[in-house]
Amino acid sequence: MIKENGISTSVEKQEKSSHVRHIIFTHLTRLAWLALTVVAILLLTNLIRNLTSSAGFVVQQQINVIAVIVGLALVAIVYTIGIIRMLRKIREWEHQGKTALATGARWSLGITALIIALPILLIFMIH
Repeated sequence: MIKENGISTSVEKQEKSSHVRHIIFTHLTRLAWLALTVVAILLLTNLIRNLTSSAGFVVQQQINVIAVIVGLALVAIVYTIGIIRMLRKIREWEHQGKTALATGARWSLGITALIIALPILLIFMIH
């Protein structure tokens, strides 16, 4: 089926599905970076525990707290960089006139933030 401007609807559908796949891939990549950072923090904490096992509980606990704080800071940095990159891409899509794609990306950013915030909300609801 051909539209008035000469572009077929099947080409438009393929382009939209390509954009949707791109959005999904972008979000999964950001979440994968977060997961890799968390795994690295857990491995670092385990390594610290093994290296400081003879130093005593208090020293081991203090070093692990420092490692977790540094890890949380790294996770915050990685997530912030991912969000900034996605917002730039959304702005680029808006300038190109792809408003539906930009709106979908904004919604997916919001859903991702909600999923990440759910454990924190659960903690507040339990206490």
